[in-house]
Amino acid sequence: MYSSWQLLTLRQALSRYEFARLGFVQPNGRPLADQQRLVRVLCALSTRYLPGVLGQVSMPPDADELDLRRYRASTNTLDLLTQASFAPVRLAETADGLLAQAHDDPLRDWLPLIRYAGYRQGWSKLRGRSLENMWRRVAAEILLQAHEDLTADGHLAPLPDLTGAACWSAARPVDAPSRGRRILGARPC
Repeated sequence: MYSSWQLLTLRQALSRYEFARLGFVQPNGRPLADQQRLVRVLCALSTRYLPGVLGQVSMPPDADELDLRRYRASTNTLDLLTQASFAPVRLAETADGLLAQAHDDPLRDWLPLIRYAGYRQGWSKLRGRSLENMWRRVAAEILLQAHEDLTADGHLAPLPDLTGAACWSAARPVDAPSRGRRILGARPC
């Protein structure tokens, strides 16, 4: 089975392969297992959270939008995480990791402007490393929204309030025009 979320881990996997091929790193299963777990959790959570992050829904022509909306409203985030073998307490930590990977972005200074353009009109037209980094930010936002829902249901403690902090963290929502836009405009340290 294939998911476009696998592309988030492709560059890292190729880099690790190259180091191993040159004899610098001994291959082991842990990084690969972590990458697979990330892809699984993003696949599990995307139907529920991705449309809200992107501000649009993509559906096959024969799909029923009402059924999709019912599914999104009725799914249990905790069940989705269990199906993906992903511990809820790792949501914020994993989001922080994705944001750290997205830090090295040639368009970093343009993020506050790009986030207002939205998906279709703006950043979907990016290419290369900048596009990869935007998808890392989207993935982080999906994980953080799942964390928020689990917090509201009493399953997780809320993220600490770091209002006024000068840099991004999964623990601090960045000022944003709407839900789903905080990470896309995060200002890294």
